[in-house]
Amino acid sequence: MNIKNYNLLENRYERKYKLKLGEDWKFKNYLLQNEFQKTFKSRLVNSVYFDSDRKHFFHQNINGISNRIKTRLRWYDNILKINLELKKKSNAVSWKQTFSAGTFKTFHELKKFYSKNENLMKISHLSGISVKPNLFVRYKREYWLSPCKNFRATIDKDIEYKDIKLIDSPNRGLDSDFNILEFKYLDHMDSNFRNMINKTKFPFRMSKNSKYVSGVMHLESSGVI
Repeated sequence: MNIKNYNLLENRYERKYKLKLGEDWKFKNYLLQNEFQKTFKSRLVNSVYFDSDRKHFFHQNINGISNRIKTRLRWYDNILKINLELKKKSNAVSWKQTFSAGTFKTFHELKKFYSKNENLMKISHLSGISVKPNLFVRYKREYWLSPCKNFRATIDKDIEYKDIKLIDSPNRGLDSDFNILEFKYLDHMDSNFRNMINKTKFPFRMSKNSKYVSGVMHLESSGVI
């Protein structure tokens, strides 16, 4: 794993909104009515989340700790070109470090990578605590951009959660019962974003949401983990 070369994204806000399954058309209607345009085709987003044995990151989020971190492996569609992402948050502002973890041919090769003690030690060092993989999340994402180019919007649907031990199982995991609209923009654009929301009479209520937290809670309540 290459831990020397990485990208550090700028500070940004991420505003999230939830709707019941089958209602993502309401999100699309709002975006179209306000001249948002799709930036490129939809794709599958895949994530393997890491946490400690006591679910340190999970409880930080539940307890509303203002400064926290999220560690995950991420790739798109069915191409196993993997990045390690450390997503950090301070109050409402987020930023992210991205490291290349390599390209793999099969899930078996990927599992060998994240199970290797040397790699777990590197990931744990970057995370600040001892971690291991514990959840797989997959969903379909649409990408949109505002007319002013300052606000990116994504719609996530068909959200699926799996116990990490079943990552290579052909069977589908547990389904989420909601879709998510998210706006992302640089922190200095916050007042502009609020003006846009007020001007366009945005009809949805902001909601705290973490797919990692939702996945753990869903699997636990279903007795899967």
